Amino acid sequence: MKKCLISLVSLAFLAGCSSDSDDNKAPRVSGIFSGVTYNEAGTPLKVTATAINLAASDQTPFTTIVTLWDERDQQVSYSGVYHQDSNKLTFSNEKYECIPDNNQWLCSSIVESFTLAKVRLEAVNIDLVLGSYSALFDSESYSVVIAADNKLTVSGAGCEASGSLSYELDGQVLIFELADNALQDVCGLDKLTGIMNYVSDNDELFSLEFQTVNTEFPITWVKQ
Repeated sequence: MKKCLISLVSLAFLAGCSSDSDDNKAPRVSGIFSGVTYNEAGTPLKVTATAINLAASDQTPFTTIVTLWDERDQQVSYSGVYHQDSNKLTFSNEKYECIPDNNQWLCSSIVESFTLAKVRLEAVNIDLVLGSYSALFDSESYSVVIAADNKLTVSGAGCEASGSLSYELDGQVLIFELADNALQDVCGLDKLTGIMNYVSDNDELFSLEFQTVNTEFPITWVKQ
């Protein structure tokens, strides 16, 4: 009887340790989550959270980009910060917080509570993305060139930055990462990362839209 009791206590202790260990792990959440909320002025905001890696690990850094669009389609992007102790992700200087889940995120702000539902996008067609694009950056003309080897180059005003593209979430998302081609950060784009979207306007005007936390980097680049 004593042996049985000791065994049961040992199993309960191990189960408790296992539960604590599981609680300390970040949930395996990835995908694109979208919804609508309102700011303090009552303006509707479209919210899209793209979670590649919810929390950092030994192998990968965390990558969650949250973008807000207003009624004029102007956007601002934030890097989502996951707090493992509370299982919450915050963004916009903690003005918003969400409880991440693989199907629906429960979010709140000082204005209201809202939800972000998981959505599925068509896979990116790299053949459409290839080419040269231009935009004004610091009042200077800059170009972005997308090559077939999943490389991109940003150049203009005497500086150049190169980067790479990667497909995430089964090809739904195109992630870019840049690095300046100089010992000094001449372009101010070193380690800049974010999401790249290909946009077609009535099959007449084609462009790239960038979602990045760098507020000075142009959002829209028109295909040449």
